Amino acid sequence: MKKPYQLAVDGITPSLNRFYHRAFTKVTVDRSGYDPESIRDSMVMAVSTHRSQADYFLIGWVLYDNGVKYVRIAAGDNLTGFPIIGKRFRAYGAFPVRRDMAFRRGYVRQLCLDVVEMMEDNEPILLFAEGGRSYGGNLMEMKGGILLSAILAQARNPGKNVFLLPSAISYEFLPELPFFEMLRKGKEMRKKSNNVLARLAGTLYYFGADIIAFSRFILRTRLGLKQGEVFVDFGSPVCVKDIVDVKAHYNASARDEMSGHQSSMRIVGAHLYAALRSLYRLLPEHVVAAVLKENPALTRQSAIGPVRALLSRLGEQKRNTKTLDALSPEQVLATGLRQLRHVKAIAERGGRVEIRKQSIVDYYAAALAE
Repeated sequence: MKKPYQLAVDGITPSLNRFYHRAFTKVTVDRSGYDPESIRDSMVMAVSTHRSQADYFLIGWVLYDNGVKYVRIAAGDNLTGFPIIGKRFRAYGAFPVRRDMAFRRGYVRQLCLDVVEMMEDNEPILLFAEGGRSYGGNLMEMKGGILLSAILAQARNPGKNVFLLPSAISYEFLPELPFFEMLRKGKEMRKKSNNVLARLAGTLYYFGADIIAFSRFILRTRLGLKQGEVFVDFGSPVCVKDIVDVKAHYNASARDEMSGHQSSMRIVGAHLYAALRSLYRLLPEHVVAAVLKENPALTRQSAIGPVRALLSRLGEQKRNTKTLDALSPEQVLATGLRQLRHVKAIAERGGRVEIRKQSIVDYYAAALAE
């Protein structure tokens, strides 16, 4: 018998399918490294990069269509606690993560144990292991909170397979990107070290930025205006015990079970970081932004040489260049300039490129600077 949240997911999935195909020019899913049959009847934690609030439903919908149904989504309490939306989000299987409690061991321990129980109950978990959206455009380090649940589940069930399924989302035009400066300002003002009025103003900035961004996103969709292409790339599922011997790396003299598995956590975190970095799809705007950041005075004609050189270097690295590989350097430059003009990051006058919004150029360039 299906659980209430599973019935709710069944009910919303067709609507999500229609919405995302209306919202984006194209949704490209590449699962060349992933066979759904390989994780059947196993405990699963899907781990994704995190760039947008749209990630939650987007990845949940894509996973549903690709062999991982009814994921329980680990989401910040700023989203699950949001009026009206938060209640509905929880009804679809999301569970709150209180970020203000992230440094309290008792809270984190109980949260991890709750997640282990979900996994043992055959409920797959969707985790954004960076601990939040990347406002800078780079892949952030893996946080050890809920990710530790996969290690605990493997340690407690040595005869079973606990799979980590990595994926990466790359947006041509990120819905919130124009509002990230407002979000960052709000986040800074909300710190407990500030006075009450500053924190209140910070809350308005922080939530207001997302409200404006997604109201605009939904309105554009209803008007038939597309948000560009979005890419979801899956990697090969990997069993925790194939990454690390959790028993051999366990520190029995540690003060508690969580501390005892810290060595395994570092190994798994490093493995996932490398997997997500290699999966994140690089687009022409990333390449052109990186070139412009190095030399802001470039013209369209003089930029082709640095673009060609950067593409050559990327070809030697373990990065996802599938979109770039289908284009010539000239096409990469032309497309990247168009994409950056679309988000009003640059302007072109007389063949010369002018940076209009340095923060957006920096955001796209950061994907290559890791």
